[in-house]
Amino acid sequence: MLEKTTKNIFLFLSKFCRLICFSCCFNMLNAYGDDVDLFDLSLEELMNIKVSVSAKYLEDKVDSSSIISTYTAREIALFGGRDLGEVLSRMPGFEEFGTLVNGRNIVTIRADKPSGNNNHVLFLLDGIPLNRDSYTGGIWTEATLLSVPLDIIEQLEVIRGPGSVLYGTNAYAGVVNIVTKSSDKLQSKVSLSKGNFGTSYLQASLSGDISGWQLTSSLRLFESEGWPYETNDASGGNFQDNLASSTPGIITTIRKDNFSANLYWGKAKQETIRGNTNFQEAGLTDNEKYMLDLGYKADIYDDWLLTSHFSHVGGQTKHKVSGVSPGQLRQINYQSNDSRLEVNVKKEFANNNKLIVGSTFDLFKGRNPPPIKIVPDWNYYLFGVYGQYDIITENTKYTIGAQYNKAEGGYEQVVPRLGIVHHLSEETGIKLLYGQAFRAPYIVEREIDVAIANLSIKGDKDLDPELVTTWDLQIFYNKKGLSASAALFKNIQEDIIIRAAVSPNELQFVNTGKLTIEGVELESKYALNNWYVSSSFTFQRNEDSNGVKDTSLQPDRVFKIGLGYSDTHFSFGIFDTFMSAYQDNIINNPSRQLVNPPSESFHRLSANLSYHPKSFNGWIIEGYFDNLLNEDVYLPLLAAEPPQFNTRPALAGQFFMLSITKSF
Repeated sequence: MLEKTTKNIFLFLSKFCRLICFSCCFNMLNAYGDDVDLFDLSLEELMNIKVSVSAKYLEDKVDSSSIISTYTAREIALFGGRDLGEVLSRMPGFEEFGTLVNGRNIVTIRADKPSGNNNHVLFLLDGIPLNRDSYTGGIWTEATLLSVPLDIIEQLEVIRGPGSVLYGTNAYAGVVNIVTKSSDKLQSKVSLSKGNFGTSYLQASLSGDISGWQLTSSLRLFESEGWPYETNDASGGNFQDNLASSTPGIITTIRKDNFSANLYWGKAKQETIRGNTNFQEAGLTDNEKYMLDLGYKADIYDDWLLTSHFSHVGGQTKHKVSGVSPGQLRQINYQSNDSRLEVNVKKEFANNNKLIVGSTFDLFKGRNPPPIKIVPDWNYYLFGVYGQYDIITENTKYTIGAQYNKAEGGYEQVVPRLGIVHHLSEETGIKLLYGQAFRAPYIVEREIDVAIANLSIKGDKDLDPELVTTWDLQIFYNKKGLSASAALFKNIQEDIIIRAAVSPNELQFVNTGKLTIEGVELESKYALNNWYVSSSFTFQRNEDSNGVKDTSLQPDRVFKIGLGYSDTHFSFGIFDTFMSAYQDNIINNPSRQLVNPPSESFHRLSANLSYHPKSFNGWIIEGYFDNLLNEDVYLPLLAAEPPQFNTRPALAGQFFMLSITKSF
């Protein structure tokens, strides 16, 4: 495997050298001048962030009618990271929850209950839905989390709370917007990395501007022979494996005047853990995803701005699951081809009030090819109309919005949004927000019918959509060098769709009752001269409609803190995530067996060092360390996940990676 990767790297480098020649031509004609040196940027610029995910227009983060956190290219460079999932896990309220049944496929926001279907967080690429696949709405996120090149990211914008008013189904627990760099901000460069666990990593970027056409492109090749994984089973046996993973990924953007095109392709292979209570074995998930978005903007009558996007998101997944007999894995194949048309108009009035009105039409198509047919081929639509009006006075912004959605099968839903953002002074302010979001059931939840080994799963065509209602109260402070906020939130989820056990070996998709999650979020960023500190703290509690507490299994307390230093030739960043223990899954699964250590509180400590003096002429040497304390992390298994164990290991041991980068 490693020899194959090495061969691919050299083949790519030969092609990349030719691209560098084109890059030189682009830079000669570049109207923006020299590339920006990321390490020359003032850390205080991290305090003055504009976002677009909340209102579909640029605005100051503190003025947005959402609870938003950002993570910029500067912070990625300062604290490092292997992939998008690892970087996102440093943001307030965002967690990866990977028990390896389907790979690293589950993400949560605000202690939302993890689900094997993984369809409560909507990922956007430059504002366009990326992970809303029509099979189940998000279960296959491996490619998204592993293959997106980090170099092309300008900033990450994460809404904690509903976003359905502007983005439709799946913007339920939160929204992640991946904002890519423009050609004047992306440096042309190539980076080679080598780490333990047989890790090889190549990243290359190209940017330029010629005849008014702005081009950015970034490629990522990553391969790991896998960290040593060891777990027990109910029979007293022991299962060991190296959890290998690999991915290529590329994002290319082209922009000129009012036209834009965005292309993404990524593929991720991950070893998974399959089997039953007495026999475990190594499976494999091979997830491929691509996206093409074409956008156009035009000024129309009386300063109205028309924006249109046509996007196509497709992909396929090959997923190996347990067979009838131990040691005989079977492969299930999935293919989706989903198209989306969105048109909206915006206007900023003379009194600074803003209005946006738009419509979306999604056509979801896909099939489940042989050898194992578990759902019929699908072809259905989702239609939406939305509007939002922002009334802006000297010190206060009022937001009112709503979206109407209609999905094939008789699903209709109207979700509202209300918000007040009031500035108490030049530095301080308060937000009071109310919003709803919905999620329509997908084909797998409605029509799956399969027997896998000793387990059968069936859908329900009469499922109701999920609905969440959220209240937020936030106080914020923003001054040169310091930003801080404190928020109270309450989420009430209704008609949650789960896989419920109707017998020991049979699961059925059903609507269950309510889940209420409430908590406190603290966040701050501070920059002084060359020093930078970022921190967040979250406390949450949750209870279902039967009075069962902690049913989401998420930790009660999460504390994240990063400390960084940067000057013209050196940077150093250290980041620690402390999580209190995950809850015992006996809460949701009384029959679970105690075979592995219980979940305990842990620290995930990482460090990133970069040496980049001007005398190096564009060369950068970087060392990245993860899990410095060599912590053992165990996550509870979900009730619907075989085998019925208490926990599984979920984090590699100490990791080190050395990188060498040359910019052009």
